[in-house]
Amino acid sequence: MSVKIKIRNKKGMKDMSAYHEKKFDWSSFIIGILMTGVALFSFRTPITNLAAIVIVFAFSAIVKGIIQLIGHSQLKHFTYYQSKRLVFLGVINIIIGIFLLFNMTSSIVALPFVFSIWFIIESVGELLLASIYRDISKSYFWLMIISSALSIILGFILLSEPLIAALSISWLVGTYFLIAGILYIVRSF
Repeated sequence: MSVKIKIRNKKGMKDMSAYHEKKFDWSSFIIGILMTGVALFSFRTPITNLAAIVIVFAFSAIVKGIIQLIGHSQLKHFTYYQSKRLVFLGVINIIIGIFLLFNMTSSIVALPFVFSIWFIIESVGELLLASIYRDISKSYFWLMIISSALSIILGFILLSEPLIAALSISWLVGTYFLIAGILYIVRSF
């Protein structure tokens, strides 16, 4: 599939176009499958899975952070776009993953707050990165805008109502992971 993209050189954005052969993105596909799996698990066993959610979420955040750091160099190589935001998101994801993994009891107690802050940071980051996809795919660009906006709203609901969030965390987390998982699977094609 050929897509028209704008290429940035070292002097700034050029008004030239090039055809870039889009290949299947395995890293986005794997993240999407992992996130969709977490969503289905959350919907299936909402009461017994808080510790499992923390563990899977921690590993997902670490893997996603590493892939974002790798993705930064690939993005820079193909488009000459230097995204410090992608590096920032990668580091934040790794830090959150390590915190959750090594502080299990605290993580379960703080789950609504940690998730809400992470949802908001991650969704704002995705919203900021959406402009990169505007020239590649309008439909994907709008899908990113809408899903990021919904995830930001979900994050603020979690943050403002911790008791409700604690009681329904499995469903809220499942919804977030389902939206994010679908977004990553779509991105992979």
